[in-house]
Amino acid sequence: MFGNGAFSTQPFCSIDYTSIQPTIDTHDGGFKKRKGYEKKLAEARLKLIEAKKEQRLARRQAISDLVDPKEVVSKSKKILNKIIAATKEIKEIEQEQHEYVNTFYIEQELARIQAHYEIMRIMQIQAQDEEDAILALLL
Repeated sequence: MFGNGAFSTQPFCSIDYTSIQPTIDTHDGGFKKRKGYEKKLAEARLKLIEAKKEQRLARRQAISDLVDPKEVVSKSKKILNKIIAATKEIKEIEQEQHEYVNTFYIEQELARIQAHYEIMRIMQIQAQDEEDAILALLL
């Protein structure tokens, strides 16, 4: 009656819904813009990974360069500044992406409200025409 795999071995498994991002089909080129955000985020995250890698290498180098501590401090400050810049860039891109998605939802809601308004206006005109027709028949 039931095939193989019809029942889960873990019937109450938890699913992480926070990692699922909604796909928005704007039909107006929004796909390209979202891909642009994703590309920017990937590049910014790659910069962060590279900066952290440089930080790890600098720590290793600092251990071996105990002879000249001034150079080690200046290198670590430069790397730390790179990490801060990369993190700031990621936050800015994520904020821009968030604003774009919010704008899309606001525009979608505005279009829905405008359509509802037009329907209500047409129904009001239709009701007025019916009242005029009934008054014309009575007079």
